[in-house]
Amino acid sequence: MNMKRTFSKEIILFIFGILLSLAIRLFFTLKGAALADVLRMYEVAQKVLSGGNPYQTYGFYIYPPLWMQVEYFSLLVSRVFLIPFQTVIKIWPNVADLLIGIVIYVFLTKNKVKPAISVPWSLFYILNPVSILISSVHGQFDSIVSLFTLLSIFFITFFKTPKFFYLSALMFGIAIAFKPNPVMLLPFFLLYKNVNFIKRIKYLLVTAVPITLTLLPYVFISPREVLTSILGYSGAYDFGYAAIFRGLWYQNNANYWFPYSDQFLSISKVLFLFLSIFIYFFFANPPAGRAGKKVYVSSLALYLLFLIVYFGISGQYYLWIIPLAIIAREKLVILFSILVTFALLAFYLFFNPSLIISSIVTKPFQSIFMSVYFFANVFLWIFCLFWLVKLIRNYVPVRKVR
Repeated sequence: MNMKRTFSKEIILFIFGILLSLAIRLFFTLKGAALADVLRMYEVAQKVLSGGNPYQTYGFYIYPPLWMQVEYFSLLVSRVFLIPFQTVIKIWPNVADLLIGIVIYVFLTKNKVKPAISVPWSLFYILNPVSILISSVHGQFDSIVSLFTLLSIFFITFFKTPKFFYLSALMFGIAIAFKPNPVMLLPFFLLYKNVNFIKRIKYLLVTAVPITLTLLPYVFISPREVLTSILGYSGAYDFGYAAIFRGLWYQNNANYWFPYSDQFLSISKVLFLFLSIFIYFFFANPPAGRAGKKVYVSSLALYLLFLIVYFGISGQYYLWIIPLAIIAREKLVILFSILVTFALLAFYLFFNPSLIISSIVTKPFQSIFMSVYFFANVFLWIFCLFWLVKLIRNYVPVRKVR
């Protein structure tokens, strides 16, 4: 009886947290303006509505086609129901955030975590300021990618039948069809189960289905433009050690554009590819009983490496970390979320305060916010490095040298 009462209390708390999150997200969504990324989404939707091909203008649209269709549908909804586009387009990532919270709860309970623990962890994501800022303020859709990636991990972790193995592949393919970043995690999924080579090939083929179906119509029309737009995008230089260099450069000459970004970007690509091989090796086949075999721990480690090494980091990339860290019950995600929140807020306040609330009166390009932006990224980068080292030490056996 007591267990039932406790469970009921936890569910009530969970529902209350969801409603509170909805209220906060709705406030920022309604107060937002069609600026920056959201403005570009609107322009892409208009292009599609007019019968144009967004890929034919270099750099205009940089993602796989699936999100483009969501942008187009959002514009139709906006016009039919007379709702501002910037409000409609933010619905989808916010809904994805709430669904991620539910998936986290189910994931943890299936992992035999008590509701008294799994509910607070789920609420930590739903009410996390990073997820609110990225989805409700910035308007980016990385939570949708994370949702399908998390579902893929869920199916491959808890179900042993071939049906769910390939359902995991389908979810993973949908995630990539929205945004390519999960591709770097694919080796962990292919090597996770003790299955034969043929089944791994089938997993790969099922993963390719949603990507192929959504991409082929555009590839047939303009293959070079599509591949150049998607594969040629290298990210923005807004966070990570790029932000540290930008802050130092700004202190010298009040110019926030770091002049050697392209050179650092090229080096970072090679360095990340080289170091990722070690992450694949360390986490792919640990001894029995080690948690490194868990695909969410492996994915967390690789994403951390990406944030540490790669030069073209955007703020929304930090959201990739949080769901994985929560299902791994990594308590360091709490401090990580605090540091990312400060870095995001400082970034918005320096470059365009209207991104937070459209009516905000604070002027952009104030040096005080650049200082906060600089120091937040310094501490954040060091913290990510510390966390990755800790993960490797915790999950990878240290072999004694005789």
